[in-house]
Amino acid sequence: AGATGWRCMYGAAAYQEVESRCDGIDNDCDGMVDEPFPTRGAACSNGLGLCQRSGTLRCSADGTALECSAAMAGTPGTETCDGRDEDCDGRTDEALFPGAGGVSTVQISRPGATVHVMSYEASRPDATPTAAGTANTAACSRANRMPWTTVTWDQAQAACCALNSGGVCPAAGVDGWRLCAGDDWQSACEGSAGTCDWSYASNCSTSQPMVCNGSEVAGADAIAATGSFASCRTAWGAAGNVYDLSGNVKEWTSTQVATGVYAIRGGAYNNLEAGRTCDFDFTVGSRDFAFPNTGFRCCFYDF
Repeated sequence: AGATGWRCMYGAAAYQEVESRCDGIDNDCDGMVDEPFPTRGAACSNGLGLCQRSGTLRCSADGTALECSAAMAGTPGTETCDGRDEDCDGRTDEALFPGAGGVSTVQISRPGATVHVMSYEASRPDATPTAAGTANTAACSRANRMPWTTVTWDQAQAACCALNSGGVCPAAGVDGWRLCAGDDWQSACEGSAGTCDWSYASNCSTSQPMVCNGSEVAGADAIAATGSFASCRTAWGAAGNVYDLSGNVKEWTSTQVATGVYAIRGGAYNNLEAGRTCDFDFTVGSRDFAFPNTGFRCCFYDF
């Protein structure tokens, strides 16, 4: 202080007999700081899903509590079938309607309901053109993805129903996602005229064993990515195309042929053409059966 010498520039007294403030000071002079707030500095976050922002717990401005330093949560987006929570509600790949991101469908009609059939064999949200992925949140319907196989009937049904807003299967006669019924699967394969014997883009009642992924395809003998065989599809005009109904992987249906036994349709890459017809319904499996050549496809029923 100039000619008067030194003086101490201490702040306002912060001593407390029992420490209660959060201020980074040892108010009760016991060698510990902010001991009533033991989680100070711990990780924290604001928001859910892709909106989540991370930070740490810090003292509030008034020193009476902890607050998270994370930025405000981001803006919710549109949910798509990709294993992420874009709408920031804490759930993943839910409430996806037919045609929504990653769930391509074709609409067909039958007495009593409108049915939206997945355009492609079901795949996992993290599937790629060469790998089936590991995420089990919900079933997607996308081109150029390895199908979801080695799946039991219950797992396939759960993956379809996970697309509903509550993530559960709807009751009979209630709108929602579930495994396709065998008859609806067959209708999707036979086309709008109901005359196709195979799911071929043209001449669908003429034998063409190389059109789809079956055992006649030389050197293939393996599951292909969805839609790889461009002419292996049933054309539904403006509604779109349904791919791989005759080959690639067999598909579970919701049709129960005996207690705990369900119809499997479509044939697979290791089946002959005669076993890949739209009406071939010989193959069945118990609900705990799972095999590498067996997958599934989901339908949305609009009653």
